[in-house]
Amino acid sequence: MAIIVRAIYRVVELAQGWNGYLITTEPWFYGFDTALMIICMGIWVVGHPGITLGAKLARSRLREKLTPPDTPPREGLSTPSSEVGKQAGDV
Repeated sequence: MAIIVRAIYRVVELAQGWNGYLITTEPWFYGFDTALMIICMGIWVVGHPGITLGAKLARSRLREKLTPPDTPPREGLSTPSSEVGKQAGDV
């Protein structure tokens, strides 16, 4: 929601032109641009998808690409691609 408010502010600000009231007044800029982005970043840090979705939904293959093949997998990280789709009891 904060990003939408910021976008609306930016549209109004730039619609007034480079010499408009909003673009030449710093408190408006700090209130509607900087503060809203700080709020968004704070929400992102606290509610990062890797934390809120859990390990099962936050899978990434990047770690597999960067890890040498002879390194054993660490507990709690995404499943190697060779193990994806295997059920307990599958050989």
